[in-house]
Amino acid sequence: MRGPLSPRGSTDIDFIDSLESLACGDNMDNDGDGFVDYPEDPGCTSPTDNSEVDDCPSGPGCAQCANDLDDDGDDLIDYPSDPGCAAASDSSELDP
Repeated sequence: MRGPLSPRGSTDIDFIDSLESLACGDNMDNDGDGFVDYPEDPGCTSPTDNSEVDDCPSGPGCAQCANDLDDDGDDLIDYPSDPGCAAASDSSELDP
């Protein structure tokens, strides 16, 4: 029997469904870095984190596909928007 997890009456199954809709709890490699979900993916701070992308300050110290810059000048920025990026950890935005 499932019991409520919160005063609002959420059940265990509601909690599991909500985790599966979050990037760090959906059993997928959402940022393409080869790591899946919390705690394996370094971009996940908890299983309820909605982004697997590693925190990376903007600028040249980051991988080109995660630095908030249009490094290849095609008006597309970073993974997944730039077709030259197969993952956020890619070091080059150059299109294949």
